[in-house]
Amino acid sequence: MWISLKRALCVFLLACGASASAGTLGDRVSLQYFYPDLNTPTRSFAAQLVDANGALFSNVAGVFDLTVTDTQVIASNFNTNAMWLGGAFNGFALTNLDHDFQPFAALGRQTNMPGFTPANVSISNNVAYVNWQGLYFDENTQVVLYLSAVPEPAAWAMLLAGGLILMLALRRGAR
Repeated sequence: MWISLKRALCVFLLACGASASAGTLGDRVSLQYFYPDLNTPTRSFAAQLVDANGALFSNVAGVFDLTVTDTQVIASNFNTNAMWLGGAFNGFALTNLDHDFQPFAALGRQTNMPGFTPANVSISNNVAYVNWQGLYFDENTQVVLYLSAVPEPAAWAMLLAGGLILMLALRRGAR
């Protein structure tokens, strides 16, 4: 019975430790659109809190909506068929006013803007830049960026404690 209780405790600790992460939930984010370079902002948006529903920036550049969730940045609801003009930079800068962004992880499978690759995204401390100059889009276009969520120190401690208890339980069970 004691070993079963220990195993149940281990599973609980491992599950709790694996779920904690340091994403953008609870952070304030702001948005600026730039064209034709990063020295020329064309539109700025007030800071918003990323809550359970995310933060929504509507009608960015008069063309799309941008939603920021705990681990994603989603550009959707494009309202026309067109091409982003060329220039040194035609895109947006998303700033996390509370923390640095974690490293860019991947493009979501839902991303369907022709020619958009991870090279169009860069992160520098608390600012994520998306430059889509020269790329085409239409009303069905969607761009989904995944930011990696990094476990918080408390999560690492729980994970380590759960692993140690599991090792002890297995070691005693082998006797």
